[in-house]
Amino acid sequence: GPMLANLTLGRERPSAHMPFDRHRGPPPVAELPTTSFVFRLDAGALDRFIDEGGPGRAGEATFSRQDAVAAFIWTLVASAQRDGDERHLSLVFNARKALELGAGYIGNAIVSRTVSMGTAEFGTCVLEELARKLRALSHTVTREAVSEDLAFCQSRLMDGTLASYVNHLYQLNLGSGLLINNTTSFPLSDIDFGSGPPSWYDLPHLALNRMIILHESLGAAGGIEVHATLPRDEHGRLLETLTGHGIPFGPPHDA
Repeated sequence: GPMLANLTLGRERPSAHMPFDRHRGPPPVAELPTTSFVFRLDAGALDRFIDEGGPGRAGEATFSRQDAVAAFIWTLVASAQRDGDERHLSLVFNARKALELGAGYIGNAIVSRTVSMGTAEFGTCVLEELARKLRALSHTVTREAVSEDLAFCQSRLMDGTLASYVNHLYQLNLGSGLLINNTTSFPLSDIDFGSGPPSWYDLPHLALNRMIILHESLGAAGGIEVHATLPRDEHGRLLETLTGHGIPFGPPHDA
């Protein structure tokens, strides 16, 4: 499109923000049977977990409440994951502001950023430290950085290796990674087609391994519904953790 036409194409190296290129990808990991389910975090529980995990400074500029929520969910899921040398978390960010896209632009404008840590380091991090690391990711979503990402993908498309590169990103999640897409800032509860706001809504089932989608919980101010897809054994271990915390969850959908 016109946006790509203004970028410098034909890059010889991957973007600094991309985790892998075609020459340096993770080893193949077998696809695993997955289970998708939903669990709910009410505002009171979120505040309690956040306060227990750190000094409770989520309102300050160092990190946001959303960063703390993502960090908390990461710790929940990581506790159910298989043993491994590393832990990876990828977050989805809206790139519209960074690219200065106007209201006339229709379509997706998202990028992902990944933070990786050794398992030992991850195990010693308190919630506040993890939230700060996630906040730091948001500062990498700049016009220059996103333009570099687009240019790298365009060059991979032109030399026919883009599909292989995208597969490397999925391999990260199949190993010891997690992808969180936070949609809680979308005012879905304010949608009104003339008969009033919705009394219920749901998201389509997405069977992408180790993907988490967050959205606001209707009827519970500040609450969040967490749509999760995990390998079946990790799903079972996570349910034990949720039960221990008194967190409600819905029926699974196997894939």
